[in-house]
Amino acid sequence: MHVRRSLTALASLVLCLLALGAAVAMAATPGEITTFQIPGCPDSEVAFTAAPQAGVLIRLCDEREGSFSSTLANLLPDGTLVRRAVPTSEPGPIATGPAGEIWLAAINAQSPAVKGAELSIDRIAADGSTTTFPLGSARSGRTLKVYGVAPDGRGGLWVATGELTPGYYGQPTNSAGGELVHVVPGAVVQRFPLPRKLEPRGLVVGPDGNVWFTAVSDTFVGERTSSDGAGFIGQMTPNGRFALFLTPIEESGPAGIVVGPDGLLWFAESAISTHRIGTIATDGKFGPAYKIRGVIPQGPLTFGPEGDAWFPAIESGLMRLTPAGQETLYPNVHGTAVAGPEGDIWSFGYAQISRIVPGGPGIDVWAQAADRQAHTFGFTLACGGSSTCEGTLELTLAVPRYSGPLPNGAKKKPFPFARIPYSVGAESATRQTIEIPAKVFTLARRYAPEGAGGRYPVPVQAYATVAGGPTLERRLKVPSLLR
Repeated sequence: MHVRRSLTALASLVLCLLALGAAVAMAATPGEITTFQIPGCPDSEVAFTAAPQAGVLIRLCDEREGSFSSTLANLLPDGTLVRRAVPTSEPGPIATGPAGEIWLAAINAQSPAVKGAELSIDRIAADGSTTTFPLGSARSGRTLKVYGVAPDGRGGLWVATGELTPGYYGQPTNSAGGELVHVVPGAVVQRFPLPRKLEPRGLVVGPDGNVWFTAVSDTFVGERTSSDGAGFIGQMTPNGRFALFLTPIEESGPAGIVVGPDGLLWFAESAISTHRIGTIATDGKFGPAYKIRGVIPQGPLTFGPEGDAWFPAIESGLMRLTPAGQETLYPNVHGTAVAGPEGDIWSFGYAQISRIVPGGPGIDVWAQAADRQAHTFGFTLACGGSSTCEGTLELTLAVPRYSGPLPNGAKKKPFPFARIPYSVGAESATRQTIEIPAKVFTLARRYAPEGAGGRYPVPVQAYATVAGGPTLERRLKVPSLLR
């Protein structure tokens, strides 16, 4: 390892700006969403974490004459960006330690055909001094990747790395096994290879002092086949003793893992067979699991001050899951989510950062069934958050999600068939039945694919507004709408 002194110290300026940002955050309205446009780096969603005092840390990239220069910035709740130079040019995971130290890792190191490429991580102390630690070298023709970092609470850092071999079209997609690396200033870097050549996906230091991680076995991507392998939740003691727990749904694709306010470890599962949030206790017993409707959850997870879990939903937005299991989708907020030290929820994706002030209500809706003879449609409305949900719900026959001419002469324009006001109490759900025109059942057949018959549940688009909360957009599958 070697030590370098940074050229600038921004401590006094940062402290003043942090105090200003904290004051702005305290005056924010529950449920308020603010969006900031950010010049993010390629693949920089992983380069995003909570700042030591307020706001978030994000890796930024500035393009000049075809090349990128990387800087680290603290985005404060009032939108102020405080930049500082960083030694690592490639974007990768960021973590902050208990003494205000910042850890920066490159996302991967790909070796050339013969000579290996070394992967390293930098530690920037509160006084600005920087120490570089080597993490290892990729073997010939392989890629060494950092999947996650987790401070150990004592000034050190745990790092999850994996080695990939070329798969389809030569891309590094096939797993060759991984390891957990412990980095401690002034000590030897320790490496602990994962058993069964597992590939890690996420890690966290548990309430029992052990390292907990998610992993999959035998990841493989080929021309016509793809396998995530078996899913595991792993536990490793600080001296390297492993315990593995196969997830209840074997091929569950576990990803991010985090310690919940209840002392359980929460993790996202996203595979063909399941879309849910699972839990496990420190004794290895799996706890409650929450099936996520209509979207695919993806890690990492974070918890807000009200005990709600927040996580990204692939191609859908940001999801909030309350302790009662109520889901709220934020459709216009995308990317990785973290909880800032001031209590706000921050999400980064698509070159923008969104700041959500917790406490706002959120409405969710899912279908029950349609009744052709009674001309009715049944559905459930659920309200999450700490206040009553009130607004308007609109239901529309949704156009099938594919291009080209629609079957049976269906028009591309959706058909709205219901618009009603609603009011649901906080953390409660209610079933409702509304009368709909007979025309809806006739048009449903025209919106269904050829050969679907009466078994195909026609998609219905639900659009709902909620005062003080996010707009809801969800596609429902309605049984019996064609029968």
